[in-house]
Amino acid sequence: MNKMPVQCVNIKLFGQLLKVNCPDELSNELKHAANYLNKRLQDLKIKTRASNTNQLVLVTALNISYELEQERIKIKEVVIRMQRMISNLQKFILIK
Repeated sequence: MNKMPVQCVNIKLFGQLLKVNCPDELSNELKHAANYLNKRLQDLKIKTRASNTNQLVLVTALNISYELEQERIKIKEVVIRMQRMISNLQKFILIK
């Protein structure tokens, strides 16, 4: 089993510098995710005028988790619809 090369990536989240180890080929995705999180934190800070960093982080994490769960539900619904369509197509093909 080959290990992927790992690098230390500096990420700045809401003014705090973090050093994160990640596989070389995922460093851009990690930076993108950090930028997304920073934007969400900043947007919430502006929207709520909150200054408590812990509260902002927790509420942002909760919001992102909720959105992720909603997307998972949508994907499951699409999979179920696709399975029904495939089943109907298979039945149609067998009839012919």
